[in-house]
Amino acid sequence: MASESNGPFATQPAPERPNHPSADQVRTQLGAILGSKLFVQSERLRRFLSLAVERTLSGEEDQIKEYMLGRDVFDRDHTYDPRVDSIVRVEARRLRVKLRQYYQEFGASDPVLITFRKGSYVPVFRFLKPPAPVAASEPAVSEPVVLDARTVAVLPFVNLSPDPDQDFFCDGITEEILNALTTVPELSVVARTSVFYFKGKNIDVRQIGEKLGAGTVIEGSVRKADHHLRVSAKAVDAVKGVLLWSGMFNRKLEDVFAVQDEIARAIATALSATLTSPGDPFAAVRSAGDLEAYTLYLKGRYYWHQMSQEGAQAALGQFERAVALFPDYAPGYAGLADAYTHLTFWGAISPDEGISRAKRAALEALRLDDRLAEPRAQLGAIVSCFEWRWEEGAKLLERAIELQPSSVVPCHYYAFQLLCHGWFGEALRLIEKCLHLDPLSPRISRVKGWAYYLERRYDEAIASLKLALALDQRNSEARFLLAYGYLRKMMFAEAEAELLQLFEGPFSATKWGALGEVYGCWGKTQEAHDALDKLDVLTGREYVSPISRLSVYAGLGEWDRVMEQLELAYASHAPLLCLLKVDPRYDPIRSDPRVTDLLARMHL
Repeated sequence: MASESNGPFATQPAPERPNHPSADQVRTQLGAILGSKLFVQSERLRRFLSLAVERTLSGEEDQIKEYMLGRDVFDRDHTYDPRVDSIVRVEARRLRVKLRQYYQEFGASDPVLITFRKGSYVPVFRFLKPPAPVAASEPAVSEPVVLDARTVAVLPFVNLSPDPDQDFFCDGITEEILNALTTVPELSVVARTSVFYFKGKNIDVRQIGEKLGAGTVIEGSVRKADHHLRVSAKAVDAVKGVLLWSGMFNRKLEDVFAVQDEIARAIATALSATLTSPGDPFAAVRSAGDLEAYTLYLKGRYYWHQMSQEGAQAALGQFERAVALFPDYAPGYAGLADAYTHLTFWGAISPDEGISRAKRAALEALRLDDRLAEPRAQLGAIVSCFEWRWEEGAKLLERAIELQPSSVVPCHYYAFQLLCHGWFGEALRLIEKCLHLDPLSPRISRVKGWAYYLERRYDEAIASLKLALALDQRNSEARFLLAYGYLRKMMFAEAEAELLQLFEGPFSATKWGALGEVYGCWGKTQEAHDALDKLDVLTGREYVSPISRLSVYAGLGEWDRVMEQLELAYASHAPLLCLLKVDPRYDPIRSDPRVTDLLARMHL
């Protein structure tokens, strides 16, 4: 092993500095380390580093002992004896070497150092280059914005067609160029939600680049008339506002796929990056039929991104039409898998119906085109959260991330899988990566709020969920979770007010289950029983998850009935049962042998 006496990894105590990194700065640095090529494939070292950093930031460094690490990181059982098994000491040496290599090769200019002194499992945090103090008599000078040119934001292409209803077509071209660029490991691509926040807004690209953390901004327009297509695109340096590249493409409508590919390749070349996934991420056969399927698919995505119940149903209709008319069109099946997984997870349809359809659609999409990342991520989520085959699900999600390193979909699904196990630190780092790629996404802010909620950090959860709602007031899932943040703080009136704002419709059972739990905890027994009556009525006409009923029973403290519903949820693979290990709702029965047995059966 190389000497650890030189450079930033010197083993002598670091001198005290006036400026120490904050917890947020440390977590940001940790995310950079874990996202680097050195660490992305080293699962055990990632877990080791994550746990040690989070425990230290939480003031629990005294718990970071060799025995604990052996159990919690390296999956040793109760017979583990550190005197006999040296796994922790060996891996700690590997971790120190890897960290030193990271700072020599990738993080030489990083602001924060995370390291371990020899013989210690408690990490040390300090600035490598602490900010210079500003004299009181001198006005503070703002630092110039530093943006990486290889962080790319593809703004929504402007519709110049005679038909204003062709917006969906322009949005689709934007999204598919964006998706093609996400396959380039050298690029970091801002996700759809954040770039579409600027649709129709006349804002300088330099401001957009600063807002999104993107050094390069792509702009364009589309004019579609009869069977002809004119697409213009340009890449702009978001710091200087200067043009890096521009192109004009006049094609027949059937050549839309080739145009998308040309533009993506031209952008990658302009940024000195190489597309590592040559070819087209869509259908292998170019035909008029494929163009029609593509149009239906774009309409489906257009409706889906509205993130409303009506939009979800309309999207399903478009995806189903696409695959009915063109059974060999892989993206149509990917859209179906996405829609059915989401609707099932939130209790709008039964797992028997929804997950079976979602799984068939994802498998068919991969059979037709195994390069698609999103159906692989959907399949990973299904296998993990509904079938409880966690390792298989993790491999699918990891492969999806490899296929599209800048896609937030597999990344945030993987974060949710980690939450189910209680690995909060690592989940939050993945979520922070998603927020880097999609800073204005209400979905990612919602997932971050969920992570904080499950970790019992309720104030932070409420703040994240309020941000999600500020970005999209229609986000029913964020409002639902915000109500639970208030509930755990015993802010019952606030929890009730949020739930009463939820729309009636496919998610009604989820709403009334949550309201019943709030009323039960609030001591409003009659109102809780009224919520149960509502669920009985709904059972006659739609799917009602056992989780909805057990929520009310949990609020009432009727734990034997909760256990009955948990068994029904297990038998039906009900959505949200995957959170049994970590959901605060179950804290009063956490040590019940029946819960322990159920967790074992779910491989948790």
